[in-house]
Amino acid sequence: MMDIRGKKHNVLFIILVNMVIVILIVHTIVGYSISYRTQLHEQNIADITNLNQASSNIISAFFYEQRHRLSDVVRYITNRNMSRQEALAFIRELQSDKSSIYEIVNPDGVGQALVVGTQDEEIFYTSNDYASMRNLLAMADATLKYMPEFTDAITVHKSFALYSKVPFSDGADNVLLSVFSSDSFENMIDMRGGYDSMSTVLVDKEGNYIFGSSDFKSDNLFKYFYTFNNLSRDQRNALAREFGSRRNGLFQFKNSRGELCVFVYAEVPDTDWVCVSCVPLSSFHVNKRDYRYTLMIIIYLVSLLAIDLAWMYNINKRLKESVDKEKIASEAKTDFLSRMSHDIRTPLNVIIGTTYLAEREESNAVMKKYLSDIDASGKFLLSLVNDILDLNKVEQGKMELHPVPYSFAELKSNLGSIITPLCKDKGIKFSITIDEQAPAFLLDSIRVNQILFNLLSNSAKFTPIGGTIELFCSYDTKEALIDFVVKDNGCGMSEAFQKHMFEAFTQEQNPNSSTSKGTGLGLAIVKNLVSLMEGNVEVQSELGKGSSFHITLPAILAKTTEAKQTHVTINEELLKGKRVLVFEDNAINAQIALHILMTKGLIGETAANGKQGLDLFIASPPNSYDAILMDLRMPEMDGLEATRAIRNLDRPDARIIPIIAMTANAYDSDVRNCLDAGMNAHLAKPINPDLLFSTLSDLLK
Repeated sequence: MMDIRGKKHNVLFIILVNMVIVILIVHTIVGYSISYRTQLHEQNIADITNLNQASSNIISAFFYEQRHRLSDVVRYITNRNMSRQEALAFIRELQSDKSSIYEIVNPDGVGQALVVGTQDEEIFYTSNDYASMRNLLAMADATLKYMPEFTDAITVHKSFALYSKVPFSDGADNVLLSVFSSDSFENMIDMRGGYDSMSTVLVDKEGNYIFGSSDFKSDNLFKYFYTFNNLSRDQRNALAREFGSRRNGLFQFKNSRGELCVFVYAEVPDTDWVCVSCVPLSSFHVNKRDYRYTLMIIIYLVSLLAIDLAWMYNINKRLKESVDKEKIASEAKTDFLSRMSHDIRTPLNVIIGTTYLAEREESNAVMKKYLSDIDASGKFLLSLVNDILDLNKVEQGKMELHPVPYSFAELKSNLGSIITPLCKDKGIKFSITIDEQAPAFLLDSIRVNQILFNLLSNSAKFTPIGGTIELFCSYDTKEALIDFVVKDNGCGMSEAFQKHMFEAFTQEQNPNSSTSKGTGLGLAIVKNLVSLMEGNVEVQSELGKGSSFHITLPAILAKTTEAKQTHVTINEELLKGKRVLVFEDNAINAQIALHILMTKGLIGETAANGKQGLDLFIASPPNSYDAILMDLRMPEMDGLEATRAIRNLDRPDARIIPIIAMTANAYDSDVRNCLDAGMNAHLAKPINPDLLFSTLSDLLK
């Protein structure tokens, strides 16, 4: 009886609360209707301000990219001491963007334009219409500068240009322009957001147009305001002062058609320009409301009461389901921790135990065997961590694919070198059959290798001595699909397990298999990677007879003109004698890093934290160090902060010294944070010495 009365009281309480909510909402709606017009006006202003700021940010990002692209081209030509013809050939090969044109022009306005898909074209900026442009070209130096809007001689369209003087080895005195059309620029910043009459211009602090619009019928923004609004001298001066002193703001003036408009402006980051947007008040968004809308709200709220009552009857069921889910999640967590405890402790036991034995061993041959066991266990731990991270990244949608040209012949070579020794040790016959006529495809070679390696290593693990493993690779031209088939005559899988085989941390306890080592992540990773590549995986398996995995992936042919992957080599002569400052707070890791560097003749010096390393760098004469290895997590000052501090130092080597992250922080976000802080590369611990030396070779050459 007490439970029934308690439930009735709960229902009455819910009804009372909902009635109070209805009254409050109706009161709020009535009050809101009174001030609605003012709020709507302010919302329009806020929306237009956001659109203007978005245009400003797009402009900033666009010109930032243009500056860096042209700067890289000029720096490359200068560093390679190219002649004019060599520079033309280099730029012609580089140019791929049809929306922009490179032009090499002398101060007299004569030169050549490099247009995608055509031969070089001669250009002439010799007429009086280009007098101001020739003056800018004549004054050009190595500094990157922008040229206001002009009519391009090739496209005969309104265009912008970023330009810089380029020294050629044959003594030619030329200026390199990166030209892009005003139309494409206008489309890029067309952030109207439903304001059809909105127009945007780009001006300097004096109101001169960098990029104009036909809606602004004058050659200067301030003149536009003066002409169509009859401003007094004091009003003009106040307008110019406010415009020049504030980063953003707004004015209300009439346009050339006599319409009252809002003019919103914002400084373009990293430039001396201002982005100005104009919207007539008549174009503001309106939202007509009446009491019928209020009545609809009340009806909805009454419906809410009914829903609440229905919810009350289902609350216990939901709570029970929630408890059941929590119980399942808890059991899954416990199972996960149990598996990880086992899979981590097993190789750790090998490492610790073997290290204990190695410390007491005098035989070099036995010592070598101990070290081999330690190395194998360490690699297993690393693969376990990598599998967990990979699975987590795929499930969260954070894994990215990086397609490159990849052939069956390369795949056969890569997999054969890894799987063949595994099979040889167990006397298993392993074969790879490929379509010799198949072309190269655009694939993420690392992830394709990972998929097939997981399947083949499973086959090697669960196939008995004397068994067979086969890999078939083919290309279906009609369906545009790549087919991979991994087939073995191992212990196979039960039908019950096949329903859960792609779930993480699941393994079948097979009494016919003497091998149970693993994390149960391999097939889960295979399934997720195949899905990420928009492919499909099918499985046929029977206990005691083996398994067959059939994987199909979309076949995207690689163009013959696509660049092959470059392989960075280790230049030992270049590395010998170079001084490296190692930021590492762990003393053992610091000593390991020093000894690894010594194997190639590098001279290392360590700092126990970011602050100490920064002080060492500041105290050293310029160019004392050739490179820096930077840990991220350190006391007093972390690696990101130390990197920024070094890059901001006022000394010539601070901005160019290679800084390489050498850290256990291995997520994609960690890599981005390192590069954003000013580092040149990221290496995840445990460090691969060959990768470390190849990275140093690449950055130091």
